[in-house]
Parts: sequence; structure tokens; C-alpha cells
Amino acid sequence: DQNASFGGNFSIEDWSLQVSQTYSKSSDPQIETGRQTSEQSYGTHLAAFYGVGSSQPSLEVDFGQDIRLAPGLPTTYDWSNQDWAHFPVNPQVDFAIGSEFGYTRQDPSFDMDYVKPQAKIDWRPTMKLTLDADAGIEESHFLTGSRETTQTPVFSTNISYQPWPTTTVGVGATRQLTATLIADEMSRSTSVNVQVAQRLLTNYYLSVQAGSGKTDYLSVHSALANVRG
Repeated sequence: DQNASFGGNFSIEDWSLQVSQTYSKSSDPQIETGRQTSEQSYGTHLAAFYGVGSSQPSLEVDFGQDIRLAPGLPTTYDWSNQDWAHFPVNPQVDFAIGSEFGYTRQDPSFDMDYVKPQAKIDWRPTMKLTLDADAGIEESHFLTGSRETTQTPVFSTNISYQPWPTTTVGVGATRQLTATLIADEMSRSTSVNVQVAQRLLTNYYLSVQAGSGKTDYLSVHSALANVRG
């Protein structure tokens, strides 16, 4: 497998800007294709922040492009925009409401646009404990295929605890809806994972992770009816 990434940060007056580019190449067995699959992914993201980190309300805007391709299989393009309004409650709690707008094209196959109103919270009750969580409803409108609108609850949460300076324990859970490498299919996946990271020496770390998940594969021609899972 190969992975590469680069990014940068700069400021324009009261705005802080971040840009990043990622690339990955893998040739691993894929559950969705049922065989070893060579795959490449490209991600380009631009984020802008106004006043984030202060005690006053702030704004966050993100634009993204993600491309996923594999020989002999459909290529998936996704363009998205996330907008957040942050409302700090106190130095330990930041609450935000926002929405994501996007367009997904699987070529050759289907097109869809989607909107995802959501809310998130960042909580730092102590120096050792952190909680990050967001949840929302993704409404997908298929422009080809069934031409229907569906709604899917989605979420992501992570709890991190550092009992000692060299030890970190994390627990996370996610639920998401994404296009697959198979024509005319989406996947709805839910997963839970636990990770323990331990620094052994100055430059060495030991990390152990375990997880469990369930993925359903859904047809875009029948309002996301389950076709396999």
C-alpha cells in the first residue's frame, strides 16, 4: 500500500485557511467486490475558519473533492461543502450547528445530491478526558435510477482518555452512507472500535485496536432497499 499527503496553513486578515491533498493506493481484498481489488483515492480539501478557538461565536467552512477509482469498476466522484457555526459554552465545551451539501457521481451509474443538517459538540471536562460527537440526518436525492429521496441517520463519536502521560485509551463509533465500487450500490455501515496506545520509549509506540461493524449494501433503484449485507 502507498499513502501520501501534504498540506498548508495561512491567514488572510481575520481568516485562517487550511489546504490539504491526500493520495492512497491499495491492493487489498474488498468485502464489497468479493475479491482483491486495486484501488486509488484522491482527496482535496480547503477549510476556512473565522474566530474558531475564541470565546465568541465563530464560523467554519470546508470544501472537498474526493475521487475513488479501480480498474474495471465505476469511478466515484464526490464534491461537498460543510458550513458550521460554533457557539462556545465555556472553555471546556464548544457546541456547533451546521449542514453539509454535496453531489456524488458514480460513473457509469448514478448521480445524487444530498444535504446533511447536523450538530456537534467538543467537550474537554478534564485534561485527561475528551469527547467529540456529531450527529445528523442525511437526505439523499437520486437524480437517476429510482429518482427518490431517502433519509439516513448518521453519526460519529470518539471518547479519549489519557490515564498516564504515555498511555491513551480511545473508544469510537460511526454510522455513514457512501457509494461503493459496485455499480448502482450504496453502503450503509455502522462500526465501533477500541484502541489502546502506549509509548514504550522516546521514539517507539505500541498500539492495539479492536473493532466490530456491520455493512449493508443498498440498491439505488429501489429507494436504498437492502440487496446484500
